[in-house]
Amino acid sequence: MADEAKQSGISIDTESLAKALQMPVLQISAKYGDGLPKALQAASQIINQNQPATDPQVISQLLQEDNQIEQEMEALIQHHVQIPATLTNNTTDKIDKVCCISGLAYPYFS
Repeated sequence: MADEAKQSGISIDTESLAKALQMPVLQISAKYGDGLPKALQAASQIINQNQPATDPQVISQLLQEDNQIEQEMEALIQHHVQIPATLTNNTTDKIDKVCCISGLAYPYFS
C-alpha cells in the first residue's frame, strides 16, 4: 500500500529499515503493481540461496520469543516510519482493514 501510505503522508525509510532487519524491504502498491517485479526478484533471490532447512526446535523457540519480536518491530516502526498526527479515522480504519492480518498483531506494509 505504498500509494496509500504516500497519500496519507506516511514515509518509510526502506533503506535504513532493510539495514536494521538485515533483509530487503521494498514498498509496493498491489493496486497499481508498482514495485511488484522488484519484490518478486528479491523473493526469488532469497529462495534460491538454498539455505538449509530450519530445525523445528529452532522454530518453536522463535515462536516463544514472540513478545520480544513484537517489541523490536514496534521500535523499528517508531524509528523508520513517520505517520502524520492528523490522520483521519477514515484513513486509519482503511489502513487497519488492509494492514492487519486476522489473528495476528503484526502490521505489514505492502
